[in-house]
Amino acid sequence: MLFDNNKNIPSEVLPEIRTMEGYTARTKKEISATFCRKPGSKRLFVANHIGGDQGSVESLDCARAFGKSERVGDVHTHPDDAETIGILPSQDDVFTTLVDSFNVNRPQVSCITNSITPLIECYKPRGLPTRDEFDLYRNELHKAEVGDPGFYLDHFGNDFDVEFYDRNTGRHIKHPKSSLIVSSAFGNSRESLKKNVTALEHTGFCEYVRAFTAPKREDVTAQCVNELRRQNILGLDV
Repeated sequence: MLFDNNKNIPSEVLPEIRTMEGYTARTKKEISATFCRKPGSKRLFVANHIGGDQGSVESLDCARAFGKSERVGDVHTHPDDAETIGILPSQDDVFTTLVDSFNVNRPQVSCITNSITPLIECYKPRGLPTRDEFDLYRNELHKAEVGDPGFYLDHFGNDFDVEFYDRNTGRHIKHPKSSLIVSSAFGNSRESLKKNVTALEHTGFCEYVRAFTAPKREDVTAQCVNELRRQNILGLDV
């Protein structure tokens, strides 16, 4: 389980997640909140938050104003527009999680949500990165930012655990249907992707989607390809 002593997203933070989703739905801007825990407590609380822009947001530590607490993880939103690929983690998202884990000396849970997708995706490093591993991810991020994310595709599934949760209830879904994963990964971008991802790029792009959602599930790749190839006639998918 990604959350200590709880296989679901802890219920005490769900209202804040709903607030964040609503904020992004209204403003089309991302927002991030930090989950922390007081010493000796199992209960999480939001101990910091910050708004971002349409494509990025910072990840903050636990605010000192709330006293001593331990950082457990964070959640941030993605806009539900045609330009944003649903809740798919970016390479920047992944590296930021490594930075936070390295800085607080504890693997951090990171979750991504928005106001329309059926699932919330959360991921967590399988262990603390060494300095060499951290530096390697940082160096490879520069390549990813100029269109070569291959290292992240190859290593994310080995170095991180990924889980999915029902967006409305926070309930852990052990093996979500491939259609739910792809729908969440696409968000409102499906029609835009169908225009911008050429027919010869479908399978490659869908391997990218699989790498950052369910790396061991080839049915996700197949479902993704089907979605990109599906035609819309008179408002009906065929």
